[in-house]
Amino acid sequence: MYIFYGDNIGADSEEEVDWQQAIPRKKKEKVAHILDKKTISTQQGEYCRYMVQWEGLEATDITWIKEGDLMKLDLVKWKQFEDNHLQELRSFQTEENDAGTSGEHNF
Repeated sequence: MYIFYGDNIGADSEEEVDWQQAIPRKKKEKVAHILDKKTISTQQGEYCRYMVQWEGLEATDITWIKEGDLMKLDLVKWKQFEDNHLQELRSFQTEENDAGTSGEHNF
């Protein structure tokens, strides 16, 4: 790290500027929306990835991220998504078809 003493030649006081702290940092990434989830199976097991849209970025700037990373970034949104996802799966499995049956076929 270098200390910059200013460029005001002839100024009464030389103010130290810590440029490492003065450089604007990338804002902490914030999840705007969780759009989708996919489960990937490997020989070592299964893991999940989530498609997220980032706050403050274009709608086309979406990323697939690991479940653990998403949980670190926004645990509340992850939990809400999982709860909604489970409800959708349950309603799909128990939803009656047009014939009034529960999807079971007796052939």
